Amino acid sequence: MADNNTDSTAKTLKIIIAVLAVVIVGMVVFLVMNNSKKEKEKQDLTEQKQIIETQLEDYKYMYAALKTDNDTLSVKLLEEQEKVEMLLERIKKAEISNRSQLKKYEDELGTLRAIMRNYVQQIDSLDRLNKELMTEIRQVKEDHQQTTRRADELAQRTTDLSSQVEKGAVLKARDVYAVGLNAKGKENGNSKRVEKIRVCFTLIENSLAEKGPRNVYLRVKGPDGIILAESEDNLFASGDSQLVYSAVREVDYQGEDIEMCIFCDTFGTQKGTYELTLYSGGSLIGIGDVAFK
Repeated sequence: MADNNTDSTAKTLKIIIAVLAVVIVGMVVFLVMNNSKKEKEKQDLTEQKQIIETQLEDYKYMYAALKTDNDTLSVKLLEEQEKVEMLLERIKKAEISNRSQLKKYEDELGTLRAIMRNYVQQIDSLDRLNKELMTEIRQVKEDHQQTTRRADELAQRTTDLSSQVEKGAVLKARDVYAVGLNAKGKENGNSKRVEKIRVCFTLIENSLAEKGPRNVYLRVKGPDGIILAESEDNLFASGDSQLVYSAVREVDYQGEDIEMCIFCDTFGTQKGTYELTLYSGGSLIGIGDVAFK
């Protein structure tokens, strides 16, 4: 009878030991799996944190690279760059232990991303506008230089593009040409026989120019560099200067093309080339030359 009780007790003990073994193994497996899960979560959080840090580093250099001539926008860009640097320092020092902490930094990163996108769009818009304005300015300058390339005096006054509107109202003369006339009024190119110079041209249509009577002054510079003039008192105003003129003619200008000629006495003609300049309203409006043998 005692042997039976001993066997029963041994069996019960074995069962208890087996159950405990199973429980222990289960707990060990649970702890291992739980630790593995925590390590995986920690690794994921670390990787996500590094991604945010990398993006913030990129934004910091992107802000530093953004350039604009707009002073107000430049100040704002500097402020946003400082915010990026501060957030970067905070996240580097932070110990990310859960997803909610990481989510807070991701939200801040998203806000900074949206702000940067807005500034990039503003700068792109300003750049496009500046390029369009520069293209228009270059075109105006090219057109102006083409029509006045030989007018040094006018070119010096129009180097500043901001004066283009005012210059738009200035008369212009095209097709300037000249011939010598002898005593009988016949065309002649022999310097010994030329007594007058006839200078003809067309005043160009200009709806902005002032309409009504106006004087057109002719200056003729001889080969010796002297302006042909009947008197030293034959003067007209041009800017801050008083210039001697060779001849003058009044014309009733009504904003349309008008052909006209001016005659100038030569007071003795030399061989060589004579430079011709036309003025009206104090501005240079046309140039030309004529040569006599």
